[in-house]
Amino acid sequence: MGSIRQSNFPTASLGSMTFRRKLSFLAVIGIVVLFSTKGFHFSITNNMLSVFLSPWTLLSWPLLLIPLITSLNEKSKGSEELAPWWRGAVAFLIDGPLLMSIFAIPLCLLVLVLENGGIPSSWLIERKAGTSKDTLYTILFLFMFIATWSGIGLCLHPKITTPGALAANVTLKVKGNLPAWRLAFFGVFAYYGVFIPFFKHFAIGVEVEKHIRAA
Repeated sequence: MGSIRQSNFPTASLGSMTFRRKLSFLAVIGIVVLFSTKGFHFSITNNMLSVFLSPWTLLSWPLLLIPLITSLNEKSKGSEELAPWWRGAVAFLIDGPLLMSIFAIPLCLLVLVLENGGIPSSWLIERKAGTSKDTLYTILFLFMFIATWSGIGLCLHPKITTPGALAANVTLKVKGNLPAWRLAFFGVFAYYGVFIPFFKHFAIGVEVEKHIRAA
């Protein structure tokens, strides 16, 4: 008789999942909505301002925000079983677009509201840059970039659980007790390194542990 091989794929039934893990799949739906619509775009380059946001993309924002908020209250419960690389990749492919969109969609919407003088009648703005508003847009973009960069790195904090980690049924955390500033600055490379190993070279002093979540 042949032996039964243990599978790396999730075996837990939907009924045995925690409520917060079930909500984490809303993020997957939100990302599908995001990419199946025309998404969003923001840039100020070559003296041109270009902003676009599909109204249908707005539907994805609450689907991303709700699981993000609820997952932060989920305790990190790692088992002793090491997780295969693909679980970390799945978590990154959810958390990366999620965090970028959480900040970028409101920014694009705000710019469109200001440019239209109220509820957008046009969801695409293309004009020459150089107005006083553009200085505000640039500052807001920098804050958005910093928040996204540091947020992806802080996903690896031992006390933080993300929708991506819940959906992939994995715990991702850094080894050792690193200061938050180092994780916020270099952690993004470590998380990218879970998906693309090349980026690990830039994650100075940040090493990630991957374990299957405990039941």
